[in-house]
Amino acid sequence: MSTWSRPWVKWILVPISLCVLVLVAMFALVQTTMVTRVMTRPSPDGRHSASLYRIDGIDVNFWINIDYQRVYNSPDFGGYGKDHRERIMWTEDSKWLVFEVADRRLFGYDVSQSRVLSPDEIASAHFIPFEKLGYAGD
Repeated sequence: MSTWSRPWVKWILVPISLCVLVLVAMFALVQTTMVTRVMTRPSPDGRHSASLYRIDGIDVNFWINIDYQRVYNSPDFGGYGKDHRERIMWTEDSKWLVFEVADRRLFGYDVSQSRVLSPDEIASAHFIPFEKLGYAGD
């Protein structure tokens, strides 16, 4: 009697084979998703550090970590592979971090109070003038 003629073999090997195929397909999908650290910015007072990550998959998403804790997961952005001109900026007093995409302020976080900023607070944020940041070429 052949191994395949036994009914229990079909009921065990076929589901296991299908599970393996599904896992391989999921692994391939995950490998097409790329996570890139766009930038890391220390706060002006040096007490905090924020990192912006871009996740390119079927859509584009962004993550923001402050002091190694996730504080923001963006909704889906269209335009895989396109430049969204994303950036994070600290306010002059190092209390707030603001996330911009294409010069639009989308998210703000108050580090001193561990809370998300309101839209009015985000709009009122003041940043260090670019020429005072001391980047190369100034």
